[in-house]
Amino acid sequence: MSIDMIDKSKVAHNGSAGKGGPLVHNEETNRMAIKKAGKLKFTALSLAAAPILLVVSQPAAAQNPTILFNAAGATALYNTFALAALWGAGTAPPGPCGNYIWTQKKGGAAHDNRNPYTNPPDQLSDVIGNIWIAWDNSTNPTVVCAYVGIDSTNADRMFFANPRGQLDLPTSFTCSSPPAGSNLVPGITDTALPTNICNEIYGANGASSTCLTGTNCVFNAAPGDQRPEDALWNTTRVLAALPQPYACGPINGLGYSPGPAPGVGVTIDSAFSSNTAQPANFAISGDDPISGLPVQSWLSTDIGAISLLVLVNTSDTSNNGLGSTELKSILNWQIGEIFNGTASTTQFIVPGATLSSVTPIHVLEREPVAGNALVFEYTTVAAAPANSSQECGVTNPAGGSPYNPLDLTNATTGGTRQRTVGSSEMATELGDIEDSIGYTFFSFGNVSSLVGKAKYLEVNSVDPLYSNGGNPNGTGALPSCTTPPCTLTFPNIGNGTYPLWNVARVITASPEPSGISSLLSDAELQAKNEISDFLPIPLTILRSHFTDPGQTNTPANGLLCTGEQQVGGDVGGQYLTTTEDKNFIAETGGVGESNGSGGCKAGRSGTLGRELINLAGWYTP
Repeated sequence: MSIDMIDKSKVAHNGSAGKGGPLVHNEETNRMAIKKAGKLKFTALSLAAAPILLVVSQPAAAQNPTILFNAAGATALYNTFALAALWGAGTAPPGPCGNYIWTQKKGGAAHDNRNPYTNPPDQLSDVIGNIWIAWDNSTNPTVVCAYVGIDSTNADRMFFANPRGQLDLPTSFTCSSPPAGSNLVPGITDTALPTNICNEIYGANGASSTCLTGTNCVFNAAPGDQRPEDALWNTTRVLAALPQPYACGPINGLGYSPGPAPGVGVTIDSAFSSNTAQPANFAISGDDPISGLPVQSWLSTDIGAISLLVLVNTSDTSNNGLGSTELKSILNWQIGEIFNGTASTTQFIVPGATLSSVTPIHVLEREPVAGNALVFEYTTVAAAPANSSQECGVTNPAGGSPYNPLDLTNATTGGTRQRTVGSSEMATELGDIEDSIGYTFFSFGNVSSLVGKAKYLEVNSVDPLYSNGGNPNGTGALPSCTTPPCTLTFPNIGNGTYPLWNVARVITASPEPSGISSLLSDAELQAKNEISDFLPIPLTILRSHFTDPGQTNTPANGLLCTGEQQVGGDVGGQYLTTTEDKNFIAETGGVGESNGSGGCKAGRSGTLGRELINLAGWYTP
């Protein structure tokens, strides 16, 4: 398939369906991305003319710019969308969002607008992340775009909430005096952020009619690494009570509730800083569980596949250290035993380690509500034979140390398990703590601070970034990117042999706004040609879809059959090639009831055992 015709899998959901009722789907199976001379001729940004004033001598009122793209999204997709905003389909400005960009570490606050509805009110904390802002004209802007990088579950929560979440200024600066840019996007030099642009995107001027209250503009996109059904299931599990008597497993509640208000959990604290994460309930259909307002219609668009890395600190190069040249790979079941607390020494995974001398391993976990933690959980720790959880042993999550913040020490070996909050903190601690092990979704930005300090491990002797044995800098060496192009092809994601991956997708309103649709096409091209943070579509792999615990839908894999939509979760779903899925349909006709569109039958991926790993069917101790 050529670059110019990009296959999409989309499903539109009518959020006004009643609670517990079926979702209503409208599908668009293909999207055309028309490029000419490597550039997108973007025409959707024109504004209506200013009204004619009766007093000729009075200057026309300045128009507010279009907020084309205002995203809360996963950190791993931050750079790709910045390039798409600034370069479009090419390698230089202007792009669909203009000529200029400004970035800032911890420069944006994602604010949940349901705070007036909590009981008592104002119990939902802001989520802080790195930001980029792009614009076309510093004096009279016509278009402004922004992206705040946070974990993908919180990004989904901000998008699905009604009222929808919005971008706020952090407490560290004001628009009257914005700080210098942080130059966070490789190869791009920031422009100083003008006060008027700052006011527009952070809402001081009431940027457009899409703004919630006339003070700030709400998010209109949520790029992430999971299906909304999985994000909702993860939130439900985190908030659910611990089993009594205590049990730990793939579908057991984790006990981070009750918090300060119904639907709002206790804060999950970092072991290393004041960083916190707060689980909060939301819905993807029916009514919002906090405000009671109807969930708005939405659309999920696949943009590629994203790789999850297992990382170790390399400072200890002894025979027992995780920096040993002998440590190149880890088995999936070994990951499960390390992260559930069963194994606590480096000898468990380092070939040739001295068994008589114990070296403790220091395990770093993410907050359980994060998308990183969700995908890691269900592709490693929760999978057979471990059938376990990273949260095993966290028996009093609302009761303070050593459970929250997580800071457990094995009294025999000295091995530790500690919590980091956010991808940036995970990278910081991995780079600082000898014999530490952790994980993150790959992007050049997410691993940039770890180059020379850490390495990734092959899983089951399969490389996540290169062909096996094909890393030009040596097995496990992290790639760096200072100036694009920085390209990878992810062959073992594309062929499905590397087990730790998930589909990257973007949640938007339904129908998808044309400007955002063009931006997504540009992001896919940038991922292919300039900064390869993920494997862009079209994909020849998928994960089998299923019904998450506590949800009611008829799952379907989508992608292949005319009229069939993606429905249900897919995190940890069994790997399938699109050819295998197509052959199964051709041979069996699918299972379940006909959906009446194109002869395909919905539900086949939710009821055929050999095609599915279903969360609800996993072993629970």
